[in-house]
Amino acid sequence: MHEEQQSHVLASVSQRLSAAELEEGEINKEFQLCQQQFESIKAKEAQLKKELKDLGIKRKEMEAQLLAHENELSKRQANVSRLKEEVSTIQNAAVQSDADIENLEQMKNLLEALQKELADFKLFP
Repeated sequence: MHEEQQSHVLASVSQRLSAAELEEGEINKEFQLCQQQFESIKAKEAQLKKELKDLGIKRKEMEAQLLAHENELSKRQANVSRLKEEVSTIQNAAVQSDADIENLEQMKNLLEALQKELADFKLFP
């Protein structure tokens, strides 16, 4: 190869090399950007998986607390119902005043006296 041909071929190849290096640099920049985005997405995914796991644990804890509160509420509601029935029973009970009690006591004494008279009564003397 002549020197002139060599120089011409060398210039042509050098020009293609420069263009290829530019393309390589652009592709490398895109690759680096994609790789950074990929790593960022992987890190975010790992973080979200951890958060999801933590939320699952918290959900189970809350379910247990909810069940415990539900059971306690049921017990308290039963107690309230029982107390309401007791209040109703007391409210519906006959109320006796002191005068009523005294009258009942007198009637009791009178009935006991009459019962004794009847027991002592001889139909055929």
